[in-house]
Amino acid sequence: MADDDWRLQAQDRCLQGAHLRWETWWPYVGGWDHDHCEFCWVHFCDHVFEDDPNSKLEGFVTDDNYHWICRECFEDFRGRFGFRVEAPEGQPRE
Repeated sequence: MADDDWRLQAQDRCLQGAHLRWETWWPYVGGWDHDHCEFCWVHFCDHVFEDDPNSKLEGFVTDDNYHWICRECFEDFRGRFGFRVEAPEGQPRE
């Protein structure tokens, strides 16, 4: 990805070398009804929003369960940010 990609907004402060795992979305705290991809701002929620058919029900999340990344942005930025991915049990980590 180019350095001027519109999705880059200083995420390196919290995501450089981040350990991620694939999860179904859930609220970080009670009362939250959605989160956003740290890069493209797509919605993560427990249902597809009527006004956003691109809402995601699953994605990559950091160990602190706070930062969510959609699959597309994960693939685009995994090399640049050095993401480490938790593999399913019995599989080697990436």
